[in-house]
Amino acid sequence: MKNQFVLKEDRKTGEAVYYRTYYRVFARPKEVLPYETQGKFKLKWLGNDIAALTYRASDNSIHQYIGTYGARDSGISYTYVGPTIQGQWKGNDVRIDSTPKGISIDYNGKSGQYSWDDVVQFGTIAIVLMNDGEAEWTIGLNENFQSHSNDPKPPSGEITLYRASMDYVKPVRLSFVE
Repeated sequence: MKNQFVLKEDRKTGEAVYYRTYYRVFARPKEVLPYETQGKFKLKWLGNDIAALTYRASDNSIHQYIGTYGARDSGISYTYVGPTIQGQWKGNDVRIDSTPKGISIDYNGKSGQYSWDDVVQFGTIAIVLMNDGEAEWTIGLNENFQSHSNDPKPPSGEITLYRASMDYVKPVRLSFVE
């Protein structure tokens, strides 16, 4: 019961509010989801402290809201996920390249490019990659991730890639290559 993802929806208006727990089972409103919802949601925990909520807006576009409940490295300063994962990451039929220009993803032979303007950060451990106003991917820093931001060593540990879809999607774990 350490991390709970709580969402309340007004079915008449389509407004959904994300609540953050602050003492065991008590919660208070944190943020209104930015798009009017259709009422169907899919929640996937990408780790013990990252929850990806996927939903369709009233205009049928797909969106993700990420609940984050932790930090990586020391957790004493705010970090940006994109620059933290600079380099190349590989997993099963997946490659991510994070460069100063943005992030590219090659997934099962299909590729996508995302500038930094297409990246929405959630907390200090997850980002959502957008294309034409819709969510396409979530990238989360796994619990074993270490950025080594204050020394010359490359990042270590793993990241998780999760496709934005209302269908069943299996998250993919990736490791740093170069």
